Amino acid sequence: MSAGMRLTAPVTAIRVSLGAGTNYVHSAYSPQLGARLGINHTRLNFIALAGNVGVYSSKPIWGRLVDVRGPRIAMACAFFSLLIGYGGRKHMYDTGDSTSISGC
Repeated sequence: MSAGMRLTAPVTAIRVSLGAGTNYVHSAYSPQLGARLGINHTRLNFIALAGNVGVYSSKPIWGRLVDVRGPRIAMACAFFSLLIGYGGRKHMYDTGDSTSISGC
């Protein structure tokens, strides 16, 4: 095994572990988000539920993609999805605009 591979594996594992469990971090900041946007706890729980349903219902699709194509595509998609998702939440929090989630 080359030195590059020895470094890539632990760095990738650390990145994945940092991203794992992001749905459970929701409970840490949801009270502040709800207060800032004027959203009640039922709607906040619905947002968390939608995140969990999205993660767990897509696992077979992502698993098949990783089996066929390898982890690069899945890792890139996960990165951009997290960036867009949390970037959107930050934007809503900063502006106090909850119109994006008015369908909840």
